[in-house]
Amino acid sequence: MMPFTTIYKFMWKDLGLHGAEKEFFAVIYGFWRRSKTPVEIPSRTVTEITGMSQTSVIMAKRALLKKEIVAAQEIRGKPSRYEEFLRAKILFVEELGAEPERCQSYGTDYTPVQNLISYRYDRKLPTFATTNIADDKILDRYGPRMMDRINEMFSILRFKGDSYRK
Repeated sequence: MMPFTTIYKFMWKDLGLHGAEKEFFAVIYGFWRRSKTPVEIPSRTVTEITGMSQTSVIMAKRALLKKEIVAAQEIRGKPSRYEEFLRAKILFVEELGAEPERCQSYGTDYTPVQNLISYRYDRKLPTFATTNIADDKILDRYGPRMMDRINEMFSILRFKGDSYRK
């Protein structure tokens, strides 16, 4: 049985969503609504659920980014953009663990992803993440406190099988 999510007209109409954008949003909203906490869901899952091509998913994601309904960018120590990630309505973190562990801004050392997750955790903001890192590596990289938050914030979907990466 294929899971489905009802998004009401006022939701997609007020957000100005059509076509692939609306389908992309429905999948994200459906996963978030079921868990009531931020979830981790790869773009590939959106493709599998909707039947949209990978290109359509990417284009829909870009459109949602442009409309500022979601935020998804690499965080590479750019504090001016960092505030946008903290406060985004919905945030996508792609490849959690691929970012530098620490960044410096004007001589101040900080850990942007840990701070970001803590901020969004405290405010119960919808956050999605993808990663190929195993739980023990996440624990090693971010520590037990962050691992507890990740386990509480995210509904973790594990995919078994070979990686599509070459």
